[in-house]
Amino acid sequence: MKARPFIKWVGGKGGISRKVLEHLPNEIENYYEPFLGGGAIFFNARKRLKNAFLSDVNAQLVQVYKVIQNNIDDLIRILDIHKKSHSKDYYYNIRSMHNLDNPVKMSARFIYLNKTCYNGLYRVNKNNEFNVPMGSYKNPAILDEKNLRACHEVLQNVNIQFGSFEDIEVHKNSVIYCDPPYDETYNQYTVNKFERDIQEKLRDKVLEWSRQGAKVIISNADTDYIRELYKNSVFTIIDIEAPRYISCKTDGRDSTQELLIML
Repeated sequence: MKARPFIKWVGGKGGISRKVLEHLPNEIENYYEPFLGGGAIFFNARKRLKNAFLSDVNAQLVQVYKVIQNNIDDLIRILDIHKKSHSKDYYYNIRSMHNLDNPVKMSARFIYLNKTCYNGLYRVNKNNEFNVPMGSYKNPAILDEKNLRACHEVLQNVNIQFGSFEDIEVHKNSVIYCDPPYDETYNQYTVNKFERDIQEKLRDKVLEWSRQGAKVIISNADTDYIRELYKNSVFTIIDIEAPRYISCKTDGRDSTQELLIML
């Protein structure tokens, strides 16, 4: 079975993965994805990659990837308990468990809440506590054992780290795919928001990576600010249409214009 993202993620790239892959080499020696999220591009490109380096500033998300990589049986066992116990009271009881210290239990909680909360939204309060209400699902896919095991296999020998894009030092002939929180959209995946000053730091880091010999692809919103930020002629900007998955009404999930920026 082909591995696919095991969580729902605001801004997930499943809908545009083919368009991104069109601009990736068929064989990649070192692949970096510093805004990992749901990992759609990584999972779709995996067969092209010799070495993969995945990272994110969401520590809980990174921990989930590591648990799937190393403790899949224990994770599945606890998710099965969550699946059999799911109810409104159970959801809010699990959501209130902010002080768990067992990585497997924390990761099972993360996946369970992701599959049962409103629209798969990841949001935290100022204390970095998950606070999204329960969604209305008749049969949420709390445990997809086949896909989790497929993800476990794909993640073997992959380097998974907690950290910022600013920490990445790349090798020559590397490929980096950046999917930062989009300009003028939801940007609170951690207690610290991804503001425009960080967008500028990313642009500068991308230029640095390019000088080091890396190929870089960035996804972002089609806004005047982003077009101005990447107006330098060294960048190639491509307009793409992307499905919009997060909406309070299903008839609002149409499409939106986005940008692929490359150098």
